[in-house]
Order: sequence, then C-alpha cells, then structure tokens
Amino acid sequence: MSSDFGQQQFQRQQFKHKASDISKAVDKDAIRELLKVPAKGLFFSGLLSLVLIIGGTVGALIYGSGQTEKLVDNLVWQIFGENRLEEAASKNVKKAKAVEKAKERRDAQAQTVLTLSIGGGIIAASVLCAIQCCSIAGGVLMGQLHNYKLCRTACIIAMVPVLSPLVVVGIPFGFMGLMKLKRKEVKRAFGN
Repeated sequence: MSSDFGQQQFQRQQFKHKASDISKAVDKDAIRELLKVPAKGLFFSGLLSLVLIIGGTVGALIYGSGQTEKLVDNLVWQIFGENRLEEAASKNVKKAKAVEKAKERRDAQAQTVLTLSIGGGIIAASVLCAIQCCSIAGGVLMGQLHNYKLCRTACIIAMVPVLSPLVVVGIPFGFMGLMKLKRKEVKRAFGN
C-alpha cells in the first residue's frame, strides 16, 4: 500500500510539473505577442535613428569642413580686426610684421577651432550611435523576453528628444513598451 501511495505522489508531482511548464510556455508566447509591437517599434526606431545619425554626421563632415573653415576665418578676423591691422601695416613696416604674425595666429586658431568642432561632432555622434544600438538591442531582447532592465532602458531612450532623432516615432513605442513591461505577468516572463 505504501508503494502505491509513493507512486501516486510521484505521478502527481510529474503531472504538476508538466502542467506548470505548459502554462509557462503559453504565457511566454502570449507575452511575446503582447510585446511584439513595442519591440518592433523600438528596433526600427533605433535603426532609423542610427542611420540618420551616421548619415548626418558624414554629410556634415563632407559639407561642413569647407563651410566651417570660412565661418571660423570670418569669426577670427572679426575678433582681431583685419581692416585695422592692414591699415596700420600700410603705414609702418614694423606693423606689417605684426600683421603677418596675427595672420599666422589666426590660421592656427582657425585650425584648432575646426579640429575641435569636427572632433566634438564625431564624439557626440559616436555616443548617440552607441545609445541607439542600446535601443535596437532592447527591441530585439524585448521580443525574446531577455534582459528586462535593458528593455526598460531602451523604452526610455526612445522617448528622450535629445537622444533620438526620431523621437516622434519613439515616444509612442517607448511609452507602450514601458506600460506593458510594468505588468506582473510580463515581469514574471522575464524572470523578475
């Protein structure tokens, strides 16, 4: 009789285990379906933002290098007063040497400003690209129910105007994703 009891307990435990596995699988599929729209939205929003950032940076570097140099030249000459220096140089030979030194200083400063502005633009674009890669990864992982914290971070990134050029697209998907990630069953599906 005790062996029958043990076998019945074993069968009950085995049945319970299978039933819970089946219900978890169904829940995960339902959760994946629930998160499908915000996950795809985050992915495509991040991908398009990444393309825009890279394209804008390359375009700015190609077009802007010549324009920036002209702008810097004008700014530096306004500061140093090119006309005053040239008038003084025409009156005196010593002042002509001062004008040449001022031009050399202007050229060095123009080159420094140009280098810093291009370098700063590249660094800013690199940071924004890394942030958009986080958003893309969050969208992919949300669809796979992995890394809950990264998925939440990706939703927040999509809604911040400074971090995403496609914030108009990112706000609805980010908000929808955050609201769905708050649900208890979704947290359980992620393992939280």
